[in-house]
Amino acid sequence: MENISLQETQKIMNMWLEDDSTGVLEPDQESRNLFRSPPSWPEVISPRFIEDFLKYIDSIKGDSEAAHIFEDELHSGVLAAIAEDRCCNPDVCAKKALGSHFIPFKRDFG
Repeated sequence: MENISLQETQKIMNMWLEDDSTGVLEPDQESRNLFRSPPSWPEVISPRFIEDFLKYIDSIKGDSEAAHIFEDELHSGVLAAIAEDRCCNPDVCAKKALGSHFIPFKRDFG
C-alpha cells in the first residue's frame, strides 16, 4: 500500500465539506462535477433531454475543452436525431440545443 503525505491527505480532505445536519461528508460542487456523467442518449430526443444535457455542459464549463466536446456532441446528436426522425418537436429541440452558446466557456483553442 502506498503512503501519502500529510499535505496530500489534507488536500483530499479539504475537497469534502461536512454537512453538520447529518454528519455525512459531501463533496464540494467542483468535485461532484469531476465524476458526473452526461445524460445517456435516448432513442427519441426530447426538449427535456436537451435541457438536461445543457445543465451537464454548464456544470463542467470550468473545463472548457470538455464543455466544448460535449457541446459538439449535443449539436451533432440533435441534428442526427432530427434527420432520422427521432426527435419530438424538432424545431424546439434545435432552438434549445443552440442555447448552448449562452454557456460561458472558452471555445477558441487555436
